[in-house]
Amino acid sequence: MFKKFLMLLLLVPTLVLAWEPTKPINVYIGFAPGSGNELSFRGVSSIIEKQNKNVNFVIFNRPGVDGVVAMNDFITKPADGYHVYIPSHQGIWVTAEYFNKPAVKYTLNDFEYVLSIAKSPLALVVPYDSPVTTVPTFINHVRYTTKPINIAAGSGAHKLAYNYIADKLKLDANLIKTISYKGPAQAVMAVASKEADYGILPVAVAQTMSQSNKVRILAIFSEQKLAQIPQIPLMHDYVAGANVYAAWGIILPKTTPKEIIEWYTTTFAATIRGSDAQRFLRNNLMFSTESELTPKGFENSMKQWRKQWIPIIEHLPKE
Repeated sequence: MFKKFLMLLLLVPTLVLAWEPTKPINVYIGFAPGSGNELSFRGVSSIIEKQNKNVNFVIFNRPGVDGVVAMNDFITKPADGYHVYIPSHQGIWVTAEYFNKPAVKYTLNDFEYVLSIAKSPLALVVPYDSPVTTVPTFINHVRYTTKPINIAAGSGAHKLAYNYIADKLKLDANLIKTISYKGPAQAVMAVASKEADYGILPVAVAQTMSQSNKVRILAIFSEQKLAQIPQIPLMHDYVAGANVYAAWGIILPKTTPKEIIEWYTTTFAATIRGSDAQRFLRNNLMFSTESELTPKGFENSMKQWRKQWIPIIEHLPKE
C-alpha cells in the first residue's frame, strides 16, 4: 500500500510556487526627487519592505521632458519583474501627446497595467507673504495684469490645469507664462523663493511648504474639500470644471508574465487597503480608489480619463 502511495506522489505534477522577487527591484520615476510619484510609492513600498524582508525597492530618478525620457528608457527594460515604472496619469495618458509629442517613443500598448497607487488634487500656491491671499484676488491679478507673471509647473498635468483656467478666464498668453521644472518639489521651491509668482502642483507636495509658512495654498482643483484642510476653497467654485488631480500608478514592461503581474497587484492592493497605508495617504492629502486596484480597473479608468480630458486639451490654444 505504501509503495502504491509513493508511486501516486511521483505522478502528481510539481507545484509551481507563485512568483516572488529574490533580488532588488528597480523603480523608475521620471521626475526629480520629491515628486508625488516618489512620495506615494515610497509610502506604500516601505510598508511592503517591512512586511517582506526579502523585498527591496531601489528608486532611480530620471527627470526630463515631463517623464518622457524615463518612459522611453523603461519600455526597453526586460519583462522579468525587476523593473517597474511609476507613471503620472495625466502625463502618460493625456498631456505627453499634446505637450511633448516629438519626444515620445512609446505607445499606450507598450506596457502592462498593474494598479493605481494614489491621487491628490492639484493646488494653486503663492509665496506665503504674497499680497494675493484669496482666489478672487488671484483672478483679478492674472486677468488685469500689465506685467509678466510666471507660474511654476512640475509636470504636464500642472500646465494643463493652468491652461484650462487660462482658457476659461481668457488670460493673456503673452504676459502669463508657465515655467516647467524638473518636478513638483522644485516648482514649489521656486514659489517659496519668489522665483515664480504662483505654482500649480499636487497639494500632497505643497503641504510641507505650507505647514512651514513658505507658501500659501489658495485653492485645490477638486470636486470636494479635503477633510484635513477644510478651510482651503475649491477652484471649481470660481472656474467651473477646474478639477485636476495628480495621480500615480504602477506599470510593468510589455509581456511581463501573468504571475509577476499578480504578485504586484496582490501585494500592493492589499497594502494600500491596509490601515498603515491609508493613514499615510490621509496624512499626505492623498487617497486611493478601490476600482483602480486591479489591472483592468486601472486601464478602464485611464480610458475614461482620456475620454474626459483629450477633448478639453485639444480645445485649448496651442502654446
